[in-house]
Amino acid sequence: MNIYTKDILITGSQDTTAKIWSIETGDCLKTFQGHIGAILCMAMDVLGKILFTGSGDNTIRVWDIKRGNQLRIYDQHQAPIINLLVRKEKKIKNLILCSS
Repeated sequence: MNIYTKDILITGSQDTTAKIWSIETGDCLKTFQGHIGAILCMAMDVLGKILFTGSGDNTIRVWDIKRGNQLRIYDQHQAPIINLLVRKEKKIKNLILCSS
């Protein structure tokens, strides 16, 4: 099933996994495994292609939603991750500053 053609629900759980569900059928379409603590928060990138999960294991994991594979781990926190915010930085090309 192509998860981009249907409405989906993404959940994080104390069972250490995140899951994608079909809202239409209730079927679990994909499971993201890798955390060793409960998933406490989640966020997606602005395009809806990357999932970020924050956990009680003090890590943030980055997932490719379509493929289901883990892309990166951020592991420098000393306590559980309780909130995530994804923000795209705008790049300024050919910036010219003028003063008079």
